[in-house]
Amino acid sequence: RALADLDPDSGQALYLQAVLAARAGKPVLAKSLLQRSGLVESDVPAALLLDAIIDMQEGNHDIAARTLARLDNMQPSNVRVAELLARAMWMSGRDTELVARFSAQAKHEAASPYLAMLVGRAFERQGDRAGASHYLQRAYAGRELGWVVLDGAARSDLPEATQRLRSLIESKSRARARTYALNLQERFPGSADVAALAGDAALAARDPAGALELYREAARVKRPWPLTRKAAAAYRDAGDPLAADVLIARHLVGEPRNTEALLLYAERSARAEDWLRVAVLLDQAIELGAGNDPRLLKLRAIAARALGETEEAAAFERMAWELHPGLVPQG
Repeated sequence: RALADLDPDSGQALYLQAVLAARAGKPVLAKSLLQRSGLVESDVPAALLLDAIIDMQEGNHDIAARTLARLDNMQPSNVRVAELLARAMWMSGRDTELVARFSAQAKHEAASPYLAMLVGRAFERQGDRAGASHYLQRAYAGRELGWVVLDGAARSDLPEATQRLRSLIESKSRARARTYALNLQERFPGSADVAALAGDAALAARDPAGALELYREAARVKRPWPLTRKAAAAYRDAGDPLAADVLIARHLVGEPRNTEALLLYAERSARAEDWLRVAVLLDQAIELGAGNDPRLLKLRAIAARALGETEEAAAFERMAWELHPGLVPQG
């Protein structure tokens, strides 16, 4: 508001006001403010994403799909954009296009169960139950625990070094991956991105101590959530789960709206049977829009039962079952 008072025509101020309006459930006002900002016409990614979300709020899924397709072409490795685009296509009945665009991506081990479900439902709605079965089985199985290599070799928007390193790790050439990362460090000794890539190569080679040292080097410059998440995993592999939990908790202090971090910390708290903390963390994640995750809802139901909240537990179990029929409700 202070920025808007100082410069009423500021595109940034209008965009931020549009975000607030959209979160308050006022899509018409949000759309008006966003159009006045001029950021959509300038192809600013955050503005395109907000524009599509507003259209989805108003039920204009076909328009949202066109906007998200533009954004997906600009950022083809953005997982959240891909999932939103697939949902918009599904809601607007564009099954043939959904299958053509995402069927190969949904087969990759790094693809989310949600994307696999949407592709499977699109096959199913086209009458192809045989084509749908693989995707639906994968969706109902949920996300596998452990590490996977993100699809990167064919991603034109990724740096060449990232593409190369992912390809080496995926092909199990871990020694070559570490050598390649070492060469990058020699060429770019002060790069945080290169240090993080070298940490990935070390982690893939089962050297958590080496990975931690490299992640610390990268974190001196910047500490995005993916780096924190990998460093926490390295701490656990090194036999120090408490350090991993502390690292995630500290990240949440600086980024309290990170739903993935909230869920991860809740899962760690569940192992310690700190059910009140679990409930608080998951309620915050649900309030931030993560209430469509069956794993989150199942854990929230377990916490509710542990706290003696039987009716709430049954409600969360039913919600989880509606999203994931493999989870049979107990109440």
